[in-house]
Amino acid sequence: MQRFLKVIGLVMTIGLLVACSSQAEEFEHTALAGVERTNAPVTIPEDTTFLTMNEDAKGMIYESLDKIGTYAEGTQSPVDYSQIEAVQTEADYIEFLQMTSEQASLLYIGFDECPWCKAFSPKINQIASDLNVPIYYYNTRAHEQDATFQGAMQTFGVETVPYVLVMEDGEAKERISHESSMEQIEQFFTLYTEEYQ
Repeated sequence: MQRFLKVIGLVMTIGLLVACSSQAEEFEHTALAGVERTNAPVTIPEDTTFLTMNEDAKGMIYESLDKIGTYAEGTQSPVDYSQIEAVQTEADYIEFLQMTSEQASLLYIGFDECPWCKAFSPKINQIASDLNVPIYYYNTRAHEQDATFQGAMQTFGVETVPYVLVMEDGEAKERISHESSMEQIEQFFTLYTEEYQ
């Protein structure tokens, strides 16, 4: 059974590589130019809802959150957040890809010890929570021995983490990363809910 899953995963990954070979270059990504990033915990009060917040207040909070680029301390995993669910096994990953042919979904690529992920996770979780959108988490450290791992990273154009991808029909359509501003993160999730759901 395990060998069968590896063969299926390999076939799907090869298919994705062929279908998406030039896709990685199509994504536009704008880093936070001129913003000095710090190492600090991202703290967002539980009752915060960015999408209904006064624009001036939201702008001030976004500006402060944009300054936090990493958090090297702590042990909180992305799956500890309310909207982030782990892709546990290689079979789960293959099932996730198949699911995207019926419904576009969000795939978060990162790993638990990643300091950029520790700063990124609460930011994306808050917007996802405001919109009631689930995010599926692919832990690169947990999956690096999977037969589908290298193909997936190449297909999605992932050289570093973290990224969140809109996945539709097994292909990455849109993306954000830890270098995205809070405004870009909000726009990404809003686009997902308006265009892909």
